[in-house]
Order: sequence, then C-alpha cells, then structure tokens
Amino acid sequence: MNQICAFLMGQCHVGLVGNPGSYVLIDAGFPGTMGAFLRAIKRIGAEPKDIRAIVITHFHYDHVGCLARIRDLSGAGVIVHAAEAEAMRKGEMLVPVGTNRFARAIVRAFRGPAARPHRTAAGNPTIVIDREYDLSRFGVGGRIIPTPGHTRGSVSVILDSGDAFIGDAAANMPLVNRKSVFPPFAEEPAKLAQTWAALLETNAGTFHPAHGGPFDRAKLAASLAAFPWARTGSRPSKDITA
Repeated sequence: MNQICAFLMGQCHVGLVGNPGSYVLIDAGFPGTMGAFLRAIKRIGAEPKDIRAIVITHFHYDHVGCLARIRDLSGAGVIVHAAEAEAMRKGEMLVPVGTNRFARAIVRAFRGPAARPHRTAAGNPTIVIDREYDLSRFGVGGRIIPTPGHTRGSVSVILDSGDAFIGDAAANMPLVNRKSVFPPFAEEPAKLAQTWAALLETNAGTFHPAHGGPFDRAKLAASLAAFPWARTGSRPSKDITA
C-alpha cells in the first residue's frame, strides 16, 4: 500500500504518494515555499531524489511555484495535460476565471502578478497526456484522469487506496464553501458537473482538494445534485454561491 502524505506549500495542499525510493509529487505549491516541501519529505524519511514524477493538476501559479527547484533537486519527470503543456514550456501562467462577483474582483486585483511569466515553472514537460494515465511505472498504485472545468487541462490523481487528489476541481473551505464544494474559480463551470460525476464513478472515497480539507463522496454527490443546471451546459441567471 502506498504512503499518502498531504501538506501545505503556502495556501496550496500538495500530495506525496508512493513508497521509500519511489514517490510521485502532486503539484508544487506557492512560490517561495521550498522549506515546507523539504520539511514534509524529511518527516517521512524521504529525499528529493526519491521523487520520480511530478504531476501538475493545472498550470496556475499557486500550483507550480516551486516546480523548477523541485525538478532540479529530484531529477523527476513532469507530467501535464496537453492543453497546458505550451503554457509550461513558456512559463506563462493561466489566469483564473471567477465564478462569482467576489472571485472576479480578486482576479482583477491580482491579474498582473498571476499572469506574468514565471521562470520558476518554465520548462519542457516530460510526459504530456490527454487521457487516463497509469502511474504504476513509478511504483504508485493509481492513475491520472482528465478533470476539466477549473481549467481545460485540469487533471486528478486517483489512487488505489480510495484517495483522490483533485487540484481545484472542487474546494472545501468553510468560509467560502457554505453549501457545496463548488470552486470560486473555473474556466468552464458547466464541465465541473461532468468532472464530479466522473470522480464519483471512481473508487475514490476521500477527495483531497488543493484548497481546504478532505471531504467524502456524500458531500461531492450532494454538491453535484445542487447544481442541476450544469448538466445541461447552461449558465445560471445569477452568480453562483458556494
């Protein structure tokens, strides 16, 4: 059974899964949070060179802030969805899209810093995917699946243990998510319903979002039921409230 470790790099939860000598890292956190990364791997008795692959759930600055440094220290390959591979090559950040008035105001306020090129993330991806990808070659019992909605190229890691690291396909922050796990940012909100349905079709029982704490299948199912408009691809007449 794989070890599973979730920890914060800034305000972004990242995942480390695998076994001694062979781990997969899921996302690379905020810029300037290498200390948190090094402390986390030390706690489980691992070293950077034990990381064999880095999965990027999507190319936003808070998920790739330490990518270059971790890649250089570990020698790990980087896996990204084809829709975001070019952004990685150029180091050009994708800009979040707000799903409500408050989130859109945040985007306007931080659009410049969020969108500027980040050398800390630029580089050629090692593996570019556009469909399900088996992680067993890295000694991890699990797979990557596309989970679009937050961004076109968002992916999630589904582990044989029943844990799923889902990036920003959902959020679970008490002050933001009062009624559901609907994220405050999403390029294509309607596609989140399809993504949530696909996640519920997996064996996952515990979902680990990048922002907020883990939640169970019941909460995801209830959130899906609360947004029937999304199944048809139509948009609600007013801002979404989470």
